[in-house]
Amino acid sequence: MNLWRTTTQVACALLLIASQPIASQLNAQPRRGPDPFFDTLREIHYDNPDNEILEVLRHEIVREAIGLKTEDWNAVRQNIRESMESVFKLRNELRKQQPQLSQTQLKQKLVETMQPYQEKNFQLLKERSDFQRLIGVYVQTRNFRSAATNIVAKEIGLEGNALIEFREKKAELWHQKMEEMRRKLGDNIRNPGDNQRGPSNLLFEKAEKDIELALKRELTHDQRQKLEALKGELIELPEAKRPGPPNRGSEGRGRDNRGPSPKDCPDCECPPF
Repeated sequence: MNLWRTTTQVACALLLIASQPIASQLNAQPRRGPDPFFDTLREIHYDNPDNEILEVLRHEIVREAIGLKTEDWNAVRQNIRESMESVFKLRNELRKQQPQLSQTQLKQKLVETMQPYQEKNFQLLKERSDFQRLIGVYVQTRNFRSAATNIVAKEIGLEGNALIEFREKKAELWHQKMEEMRRKLGDNIRNPGDNQRGPSNLLFEKAEKDIELALKRELTHDQRQKLEALKGELIELPEAKRPGPPNRGSEGRGRDNRGPSPKDCPDCECPPF
C-alpha cells in the first residue's frame, strides 16, 4: 500500500482513515532533519503496532464482512482524528517547554495521550462488530508481519522476550529493505524504462516476500498454524497502488504519476507495505 505521504509509521496507519485537514497539518510540518518527537512516535509504533489493524477498515468490503455500521465507522474515524489532534497539540506544548523532556519522558507522554483513543476504538469494535473476523482479515493482509501486534501475538502464543525479539527482527529487516529500495528506486527514477512502474512494483513485492520469509522462520510451527487458522474465510481486497518513478511523458506531469520524493515522506521511514 502507498504510505509515502506521511511522517511516521503510526501516522501512516492512522492518516489513511483520518481527515484531510490533519493530513495537511502533518505534511506542513517543518522539514529540518530528523525530529525526536516523530522518532519517538515511530518507536512507540514498533513497541505496539496494533493501530495497523484499523487500516483495513478503510475497505467497505471489510466493514460489511464484520458488520460495522456506518455510524460506528464514523465514530472510529473521529477517535483517530482526535488522537492525531491531541498528538499535535502535545507537540506544540512541548516545543515551548524548558527544559526539554528526555526521550523516555516523551515516550510516556505520547503513550498516555494516544492510548485512550486506541482502547476506545478497540472496545467499540469488540462490542459492535465481529472483531475476530477483523483480526482474521488483518492477518490475511499482513501474514507473518501481523504477529508483531499485541492482539495477534496473544492469539498465537508469542509473548515475552520472543515477542520483543520478533519485533526487533521485523524492524531490522524493514530498515535493511528500505535502504535497498531507496537506492534502487533512485536508479529507476534516474534511468526510467518503458514500463516505469513495473520495476518499482517488483522491488516492493520482493521486499515483502523477503521479509515474510525471514519472519516465518522466527515463529514456531505451532504459532504458524495458529496464525493461519486466524485468517478465516479469505476476502479479496482491492489491489493497492505502489508508488513508482515519475512519468516524464506528456501524460505524466500530474501529481498521481510522480514517484516518491522527500516531500512525500519528510524525515521518515514509512513502510510502503
